[in-house]
Amino acid sequence: MNIRMHIRMHIRTWMAAWLTVAAAGCQEAQYQAVKLRMIAGDVEAQVERGAVFVPRGGVLMVDVVPESTSDSPDYKGWEMLELDSTQPGVAQVRPAIVRDAWVVNGVQVGSARLDVTIDGQHVDSIDVDVEEVDR
Repeated sequence: MNIRMHIRMHIRTWMAAWLTVAAAGCQEAQYQAVKLRMIAGDVEAQVERGAVFVPRGGVLMVDVVPESTSDSPDYKGWEMLELDSTQPGVAQVRPAIVRDAWVVNGVQVGSARLDVTIDGQHVDSIDVDVEEVDR
């Protein structure tokens, strides 16, 4: 057996072993909902389970933590977490500079929903109410 064939055989063996280990250890996480925690924002802004209240012209920064199903691995932060507003004219959302944190802006009075997707799968929806507040 020449040296090239010997090297190819070892590379193929190593690749097959690596792929087997990678496939066995990579159980895909399944999520049922997200938990929100207020990090910062206007005094009038509030976060409740499944709902956000922000004043018109106000801002709120929330930490978004996916909750996995009981038979699924916990969230590690490697997944692609996205939030999209169904009504950007009412409430806008964008990622903050802090990992898994998002900024919600109240644009005009009304209601919207933030759709949460993880790795392209819809996981949860968060109601957003933008209210007029006397300052």
